[in-house]
Amino acid sequence: MTSLKALIIAIAIAITGACGGWLANDWRLNGKIARINEAHADALRISAETAIATQRKWETTASQALAREAEAIKRGKEKDDKIRKLTSGRLCLSSDIVRMLNERSAAHVSAATGEPSRADAGTSPDPDDGQWATDADVAIWARHARTQYDACRNRVNAMRSFYE
Repeated sequence: MTSLKALIIAIAIAITGACGGWLANDWRLNGKIARINEAHADALRISAETAIATQRKWETTASQALAREAEAIKRGKEKDDKIRKLTSGRLCLSSDIVRMLNERSAAHVSAATGEPSRADAGTSPDPDDGQWATDADVAIWARHARTQYDACRNRVNAMRSFYE
């Protein structure tokens, strides 16, 4: 009988020890899980803060770029007006040169003659036909080309400064 009591006591102690060990391990793992959850929450918070800061930086960069472009458009219109005042409107590029500069592809060439579709060869230039360019036309075109180049350069610089 004593051996049965000793066996029951030994089993009870083993069960109690196992339960105690399981409980202690559960507490330890719950602590680890809590630390992992805290670290994950911190990472999410930092990620959200970074995303918000990045978006604000993009918005600032974009609004500055748009303000520069709006100012460039305004200055461009002022320059166009000055160009019109300072030029005489005299013929600068003949219709042949303008036609050649305006050619885009073979689609604009007549299949029958192999010549450009618009036929005004041999006629005197008419200021309203758009086939010849005055000094004002050339100056305004050059100003537009410069403005487009500056706008492109400003956009590239804005992207470059954003990533620096």
